[in-house]
Amino acid sequence: MAQHELLMLAAAPVLVLGRPLAVWTWALSLNARNRARRIVAAHAWRRVWRAATRPLGGTLLQAIALLAWHVPAAFDAAAAHAGLHALQHASFFATALCFWWAMRVPAQRAADGGAVGIVCLFLTMLATGALGALLTFAPVAWYHAYAGVPLPWAASALEDQQVGGLVMWVPGGTVYVVGALVIARGLLARRAEVGVPQPRTIAGLDAEGLR
Repeated sequence: MAQHELLMLAAAPVLVLGRPLAVWTWALSLNARNRARRIVAAHAWRRVWRAATRPLGGTLLQAIALLAWHVPAAFDAAAAHAGLHALQHASFFATALCFWWAMRVPAQRAADGGAVGIVCLFLTMLATGALGALLTFAPVAWYHAYAGVPLPWAASALEDQQVGGLVMWVPGGTVYVVGALVIARGLLARRAEVGVPQPRTIAGLDAEGLR
């Protein structure tokens, strides 16, 4: 769980903020860069990219990956097979990149999509928090991959699951709250820049306003 949280809540947003892809392409040969440019410019790719990196699309993709891999059968299969384990990590990382890229646009242009970004972050926090709470308070262990395996950080598979649920629930939820606050700050700053009039109370109205 700690690995998943680091991939989705640390590495992915930092990479999105750094925007390294344009620089990384210079490590490719000229022919490879040209092929990559043609792929990115293709209409089909642009449609997929727009759908995956819009707030609602990114939120949905990340939620599907998160919930699907925490189904007991899928989780146990990933723990038993190295290839599936790698696919699990890759899907978490890729969908998190899409999600945080989608959040980057509302953060930069808060007036255009700030409210949508805040709602998506709030819904993601609710979904991950609910899953973390279920893992924490479940009376039995959901996953059998660690049953009977000595764990240096937990006395049993159930305790290990509870620790994982807490990691998802508390630190994970905090990151989403911070992201929503950053977007809200940009939204308020944008409103102040354009001079949006503030609501006036009855006590603040003058005689002309009352007439």
